[in-house]
Amino acid sequence: MKITILGLGNILLGDEGFGIHAVRKLKEKEIPGVKIIDGGTLGLYLINFLRDTTHLLIIDAIKSNQKPGTIVILDGRDIKADSGIRFTSHDVSLPDLLTTMELLGYHLKEIRLIGVVPERIEPTTDLSPSSKGAMERVMELVIRTVNEWKGGENVSGSSRKGDRGI
Repeated sequence: MKITILGLGNILLGDEGFGIHAVRKLKEKEIPGVKIIDGGTLGLYLINFLRDTTHLLIIDAIKSNQKPGTIVILDGRDIKADSGIRFTSHDVSLPDLLTTMELLGYHLKEIRLIGVVPERIEPTTDLSPSSKGAMERVMELVIRTVNEWKGGENVSGSSRKGDRGI
């Protein structure tokens, strides 16, 4: 089993960069056996980084009529382009990436998206208060998902700084 956590977004556009802020925070934690990728807006170029992945957890901003800061969780094929869910402004959409991977013969056993409804998408590197408020809950959901995929093994994501006594 190869678990990858993929953060997507444009860090220069406020809440559009939620996925990047999230994976940067996750990289501060020890999560054994998990690859964490800052995918930015790489689109189809991400295929090269995902080739050996069997379980893909994506963190991104997601457009929805729900209030800003709301966390939306989608599994598997709910992420397909015809689901009615809209992702934020990446050059190539997430459904396109997943469909292309399938066409190339890369079959993911599990796919889950943890999305946060953005409050503002504008030129800034800061998250809005509603997105900042969702971050800790997203971290908990990421750890819970990894634990579930690893069959209940506890991977609490201890802080690297704490482990080194700093």
